[in-house]
Amino acid sequence: MKSRRFAMGLLAAVCLTFVSQTRAMMVEHDIDNVHSSVVFKIEHNKLTHVFGRFDDISGTISIDSPFKPQKIEINVELKATSVDTNNKKRDRKLAGRDFFDTARYKKITFKSKSCKPLEEKGHYEIVGDLTMLGKTVEKTIDFHLTGIVRDKGGSRLGGETTFTVKRSDFGMDKMLDALGDEVTVMVSVQAEAKMVPSG
Repeated sequence: MKSRRFAMGLLAAVCLTFVSQTRAMMVEHDIDNVHSSVVFKIEHNKLTHVFGRFDDISGTISIDSPFKPQKIEINVELKATSVDTNNKKRDRKLAGRDFFDTARYKKITFKSKSCKPLEEKGHYEIVGDLTMLGKTVEKTIDFHLTGIVRDKGGSRLGGETTFTVKRSDFGMDKMLDALGDEVTVMVSVQAEAKMVPSG
C-alpha cells in the first residue's frame, strides 16, 4: 500500500514538473508599439471603404521555441481612445456612445485560448476571446508568424493576420444603413524578448 502511494506521489511530482517545465519554455515577447499596426476598413454607403487605425497597441506574444514553434500565445490590448481615421470630427464621433464609447470602455483586447499549427509553413490557427464594449466573442484567426531573429542577447519576432468582425455582435449597431456591419481588421506586429532559451 505504501509503495503504491509512493508511486502515485512520484507520478504526480513528475507531472507537475513536466507542466512547470512546459510553462517555463514559453518565451514572452513584448509588442513594440512603434513597429506594430492595427488597421481596419469598413464599407461606406456601399460605395467605398473608410480606413482607420489604432495608434496604441500593447501586449505580448509568447512562443514555446525560437526555432520551430508549436505553440503561440497572444495577449493584445488596444486603447480605444487611440482610434484614428485621419479626421478629428469623425474620431470624436467614433469615441462616442454610438460606437466605441471610450468614456466607459477604455480597452479592446484579444486573448488566445488555443493554438494549432497549420499545414502552410508559419501559419497557426489561434482561437481566442475578443472583448470590446464589455462583450466577449470567441474569434478564430489565421496568424502568420513571419519571422524570428536572435539579436543582442534576445529575440524579435513578427506576425500578421487579417480577419473580419461584425460590429453588431458587440452591440455597435448604429448607422448600419450607411456603414457596413462587417469590419476587416489587418494586424502586423513586431515583438521583442530580452532572453531566449539556449540550444
